[in-house]
Order: sequence, then structure tokens, then C-alpha cells
Amino acid sequence: MDKEKFKRHWNDGMPDQSWFTENEKHAVRQKIQAAKPKKPYYITPKIVTAILLGALFFVGFTALNELNAPGISPNEGISGNGEAYPLLKTGETVKGWRVVERDERNTGHFAFTFQKQTVLHGTVTYDRHSDEVAFQLNESSLNSLPLAPSGEGAFSFSEGDEKRIISDYSLDEKGTSQDISVAVDELRMTVQEEKTDGFLYLADQQSAEKEVISETPFWIPTDEDLELTLSADEQNVYEAFIKEYDDSILSGLSPTQIFRFYWLAEEQGDFKTQYLLYNHDESAGKVFETLEDFEEAKQDESYPVLHAFKKNELVEVIVDEQNAYIAIKAEDPEKMQGFSLSKNKKGVWKVNWLPMQ
Repeated sequence: MDKEKFKRHWNDGMPDQSWFTENEKHAVRQKIQAAKPKKPYYITPKIVTAILLGALFFVGFTALNELNAPGISPNEGISGNGEAYPLLKTGETVKGWRVVERDERNTGHFAFTFQKQTVLHGTVTYDRHSDEVAFQLNESSLNSLPLAPSGEGAFSFSEGDEKRIISDYSLDEKGTSQDISVAVDELRMTVQEEKTDGFLYLADQQSAEKEVISETPFWIPTDEDLELTLSADEQNVYEAFIKEYDDSILSGLSPTQIFRFYWLAEEQGDFKTQYLLYNHDESAGKVFETLEDFEEAKQDESYPVLHAFKKNELVEVIVDEQNAYIAIKAEDPEKMQGFSLSKNKKGVWKVNWLPMQ
């Protein structure tokens, strides 16, 4: 725990007023004056101070140990020089990851196994020579982990999961690097001399299916000219948003509605609105820093996929509380190309950068 956090916990545990009233203090003084001990003795102010400080420290330390994770918020990951690692115990939860195993092999060397059903996003790289797979998480996924990994945050898989990744994504045929999303249910991280490494374990098919909260099929409403249309309520929200560009206006909308707003802006050439429908959180991995950069890139882009979206039945898949995607419905789920969205820090669904990857 850093000094500021400890100071806050310490101050929160201290009473605002004295423990004794003035009357109680007066009564104590009278008793002291009336007492006639056989031998006079003296307790120096330094000893009194030491006793009081010791008592206060005990109270403060006890209060800290009663937290879910000592000195660690369940919603915050652990980073820094590793001082908090000895405090993390089996059964505690950090960022939704539950500690199921803790191994302290020697001083400063810890190994933790966490479990959580979730989906992580990033770039997988396959080295044909070593026949090894490395998974580089994007910033959003890195921020969702209970511990901060060393370096750039590349993770490894077990041998069986490596073969599954190579096969599922045809890495030996299509290329050595791809942007992917994987369902995982276990994470093992080791901490030694301020270096943190991690292994990911893929969820089995049954676990991956449980991760999906809902799947809702739909068609994009269009007019006779195949141009996108909105309901009256959606039109009011859309017009309010393009006037103020306040994310709170979009609060409560579904991923499907944000998806349609995005493509309506695309169809109308309204790149500013489209740009502001992206997730602009710091952890979202922003691709274009300015609207001008985005507009310049859009000049050379075309999205024939929009026509495919209009002509086919789609499905909204809410993966978990923070992630969703829209895809053309297909008999084989592996052939569905997803358009991904995520909730920002305000809890509003926004479009991911490079959403088709």
C-alpha cells in the first residue's frame, strides 16, 4: 500500500473528537489527586506517547486487515513495487478475478492463480521456428487484469491451448500475427524481483458459451432506397447527440442502437458524429488522436460491409457487462465477422477502435 492510501485509511479510523468528555477528565483528575500510592512512581510523557501510538497502530492495522483485500480495492488492480503482494490472500477478489491459489516460494517470489469468466482482446503472434504463441493484450484488456504485468504485457498459453489457438485462427497458414478475442477462465501470474509474467488458460466451449449474456437477432430498418432509418424516439436522441455531443444522452441505449447511429453517420458522411461515437476512454486504445486525423483517413476508405449489414439478418451478442459485438447471423458462429463495442467509464456503449478486427 502506498503512503497516501495508508494515510487515508489511518485518518478514516481516527475519531473526530476526544474519547473523554470534560466532566470525565475532571473526575479522573480528582481520582488521581486523591490516590495515595505506597511508592511514588512516574510515567514519563515519552512512555505514555509510545503506549498510545502502539495502541493506535494496532487499531489502524486491525482495520486494514478487515478490508476485502488488505489495502487493495476489489475494483483496482495491483501495480508498483510489489509491496501489496504479501497482503493478497486466497479467496479475495481483485477486479472480479478471484484468487484460488497463492504460492509464496521465497521472499519476494509469489505465484497467484486467478479465475474469472471473461473475454480478452489483443494481438496474437506465432513464431514458427520456436512453435510458440504470444498474446499481446490491448490496453483495455490489460487494465482489466488483477496484476500489472511487466514490459508490454505479452502472455503465454499452455501447450494445449497454443495448439488450439494456432488451429482456430489458422496461424500457420494466414500469417504470424492477428488481432483476436479469446474467452479465458483462468490466469496464472508469477512475481519475482519486480518482474511479473502471466499464463492464460482458454475457457472450454461450454464455459465460453456461458460467458455470453444474450444473443438478439435483428434487421437494420431501411427505407425503399435502402437508406438507414431510425424510430421517432431514436431520431430524437440522435439529433440531441449531434447538437451537444454529450455521452449522457446515449445512456441506456443498446449496442444495436449505437451500431445503427454509427452507420447512419457513415451513410450521411458525418465523420464528426462517427468519430465521437467511438470509445474515447484512455484505456480504449485510441487510434486517431484528433478528428482531423480521422477525417483524413476516412477519405480513402469505403465500407462495402454496410451493404452486407443491410441485406442480412444480424445478431447482437452481449459478451459480458462491458463488451458486445454485432455480426451477420451465420450457421457457423466461427464465420461471423463481428463489429465490436464496449462500455466507457460512464457505462455508455461506444464503438471500439478498429471495430471489425
